[in-house]
Amino acid sequence: MKSINNHFRRTLPAVLMLTLVLSTLGCMREEKAPPKSMDQLRKENGVPVKTKAISLSPLSKSLSFFATLKGIKESIQGSSVGDKILKINAKVGDFVRQGQIVVEFPSDVPKLRYKQAEIALSTIEKSYNRMKNLLAAGDVSQQQFDQIETQFLVNKENFDALNRALFVESPIDGTITDIFVNEGDIIVSEMPGKPTPLFKVSQLDRMIAKIWITDDEIRNVRKGMRATIDLNDYSSNINDNVSNINDKSSGGNDNIITGKVTDIALSQDKRHQAFGVEITFPNKRRLLKSGTTMEIQLRTYNNPEAITIQRNLINTHSGRSYVYIADNGIAIKRFISTGNSSGMDIEVTDGLNVGDKLITEGASMVDDGTKINIVN
Repeated sequence: MKSINNHFRRTLPAVLMLTLVLSTLGCMREEKAPPKSMDQLRKENGVPVKTKAISLSPLSKSLSFFATLKGIKESIQGSSVGDKILKINAKVGDFVRQGQIVVEFPSDVPKLRYKQAEIALSTIEKSYNRMKNLLAAGDVSQQQFDQIETQFLVNKENFDALNRALFVESPIDGTITDIFVNEGDIIVSEMPGKPTPLFKVSQLDRMIAKIWITDDEIRNVRKGMRATIDLNDYSSNINDNVSNINDKSSGGNDNIITGKVTDIALSQDKRHQAFGVEITFPNKRRLLKSGTTMEIQLRTYNNPEAITIQRNLINTHSGRSYVYIADNGIAIKRFISTGNSSGMDIEVTDGLNVGDKLITEGASMVDDGTKINIVN
């Protein structure tokens, strides 16, 4: 009996300790608070959002067109002489002056009677000069002189026309960009009275591209607007030329050729159902080739210091646009006015200021005055 009492006294403290622990754990389980709802957390801590500070950035808007380039001035010269080409005095790429003979035909073409016309002109010219002196001396009447002068002018015009047909000149200063015939070819006009094309001469220091713009787009186009051609989009030959120029220069980027709108049609072309617009590009380095088709970007709007946001951040209510900004831990509804757009970006013309913190994520969970928690 004494041993049992001793054992009880030894185990009592352990039993009491275990009872105390179990009692404490039970109380803890009973006192544990239930989990808070998402609404409670948002009310206490604020709706988690991300923001972006408003800053200025450039915004431009462009239209894209494909157009065929040609020299600022081009002319195709032809002839109706139905005979063999005697000589060609230039080749493609040569620079020629106005009045320079490029293609020659024989002067003994029977049907043209060139020699007879030359002799007739020489004879009447002598008579004309003699009559001019006699008129000055008062030995002939004005009527007699007028008759001789008329004959002389008619013969001279006929002879000049033969010369233009047999010795075909360049009508302008420029570069020979195409020759359609060879020496020895016999020219036969496909249509009576229509000259057969012989060569084309172009002024290439400036190039013209004609684009066609719809009635909706034409409202935004003005003379002097900037247009560009990106040479990176085209053949390796062009890019090689540009690379060579860049290697010799101070490192500037010459891959973009910049031109401007120089002419806008006032009426719509019936065939194209559009308005013709001419754009002129500088071409002193001859990187642009006549007859090539290239993509042209026409800049219709440019603001180097615009406030822009992504259009998906804009909400609408009763026809008005608004966004949310963060101000001292509160979401504020801000009504805005918008302008031009480019891709996903849209210009804000009123309602936002540089430095405003635009809510970019979580805006769908807030309203005007909602407490927010910025988690950037």
